[in-house]
Amino acid sequence: MMYSADRFAERLFGGWALDSGATFYVAYSGGLDSTVLLHLMDQVRQQQGIQLVALHVNHNLQPDSPQWELHCQQVCDRLNIPLRTTSLQLDNTSEASAREARYA
Repeated sequence: MMYSADRFAERLFGGWALDSGATFYVAYSGGLDSTVLLHLMDQVRQQQGIQLVALHVNHNLQPDSPQWELHCQQVCDRLNIPLRTTSLQLDNTSEASAREARYA
């Protein structure tokens, strides 16, 4: 079953009219879930005239972290969506400390 942008927007915004030019932010890891969300929000952007910005946090926890950041940039470039990135240098490399740093 295909999930349309119209159905997505209806469920997310409950039929509210979106202000043209309003800015929405998508946390974008580059994984499947956030990529699907980014594409759906891109369709909403095109239909509703909203602004969309992707946010990526590079925790630098894995050797291929720079490649994930590059992947996110390439996807956003193809979709013409601005990407803001933050690169963290954590003393403690546990998932819990990464989550706390990301939320901060």
